[in-house]
Amino acid sequence: MTYTLLVMLIGVTVVVGGILWLRLHAFLALILASFVVAALTPASALNRFFVGTSGFPVLRQLDDQTFLIETKGSNYEVGDRLVLIGLNPTSNSYDELGRVQIASLEDDETGFPVARLEDETSFRGTEEMAKLRVVPRDSFKAAIKQSETGIGSRVASGFGNACLKIGIIIAMAGIIGKCLLDSGAADRIVRSTLNMFGEGAAPVAFAASGFLLGVPVFFDTVFFLMIPLGKALHVRTKRSYLLYVLTIVCGATMAHSLVPPTPGPLAVSEELGINLGLMIFAGLIVGLGTATFGLIYASILNRYCTLPLRESPDVTLADLEETMKRSDASLPSLWLSLSPILVPVVLITGKALLDKSSSPPEWLPVSAGNWSSVRQFFAVFGDKNICMTLAALFSMLMLLFQKKPSFAELSTSMQKALSSAGVIILVTAAGGALGLSLRQTG
Repeated sequence: MTYTLLVMLIGVTVVVGGILWLRLHAFLALILASFVVAALTPASALNRFFVGTSGFPVLRQLDDQTFLIETKGSNYEVGDRLVLIGLNPTSNSYDELGRVQIASLEDDETGFPVARLEDETSFRGTEEMAKLRVVPRDSFKAAIKQSETGIGSRVASGFGNACLKIGIIIAMAGIIGKCLLDSGAADRIVRSTLNMFGEGAAPVAFAASGFLLGVPVFFDTVFFLMIPLGKALHVRTKRSYLLYVLTIVCGATMAHSLVPPTPGPLAVSEELGINLGLMIFAGLIVGLGTATFGLIYASILNRYCTLPLRESPDVTLADLEETMKRSDASLPSLWLSLSPILVPVVLITGKALLDKSSSPPEWLPVSAGNWSSVRQFFAVFGDKNICMTLAALFSMLMLLFQKKPSFAELSTSMQKALSSAGVIILVTAAGGALGLSLRQTG
């Protein structure tokens, strides 16, 4: 345990030191730490990680030759041959102890399957061995082979698995965010929110807009989009610039940190095996609560602190005034602007709800056949990769309809979006590689 903690500490030190001291890119620091941790991981830890997590645990030993397996009987059939393994306290790794066969699918007392040793010799290894498991022979061989893979292969496996889970989603989210900005849809959402709440409640509007845009658009993009609006409103009202900045930050930060498909919560959802629809719903609930608290805190802080507005080379005060005077007619409608955000949320959430319901609710007038068709529709289009791709295509059509760019201009715009998303995919996948390397230490 002490050695494992030491390896983890070294890995974290490489990441933090590489970024803060050596000024390395986060991707390089994370990959370097992954290789360091993988190189320091002992063979026994790899054996426990790969072999010790395969198969099913033995609940208890019934007698010298029979064992109760902690799993459902549907995983096996009577007569299936398995390998019995146990943790050797000397080598601290799993060893093969013998061969067993499934004798019964349900024990009378517990309902778990019962396995019996194939040979006539009795097994009395429980005094020396711990954590008994039964594993199919092929799975046991595969786990042993995996535990013997090299450092580079293990790091690449962690990197590839992370890309498999989040690569397409983050790339499509980058396209959606870019199209929202270039088409004016993001500006429309902010303006509509300001009109809804009124200028006096602009902080609430900024927090709500930041939260809504923070779901499909990366945080730094939301910040750079909305800060000019906050500055422009300060030019008009001559007050509360700090409040405007803080409410923009708190709304966008909470959505970016808690609601998929932004990279952080998306990666957490995949690593922990949490249903994406449930993650979106829970993230919205928690995020709205924390954003509300942030709004209250910003209002209190604004009473005691002042943030002066300074001109910047890229945005002058004249530019800010021009931003506020821009015609609403040049922007897409609100519902069209919201559609790239709502489409994936509705499809993913719908799939999550339908996965838990085999028949339609009594209040819904849908026949069994139509209900099956609905389930099939959401099973296909509710897939996170497919619905995000659909939303990205829809946002591109919105940009073409609204701004009518040439295909060369559209290609350049998408190239910028994918370049930004690509960096995030690399960093997130490198974090996945480091996470896998750390888990393999035990």
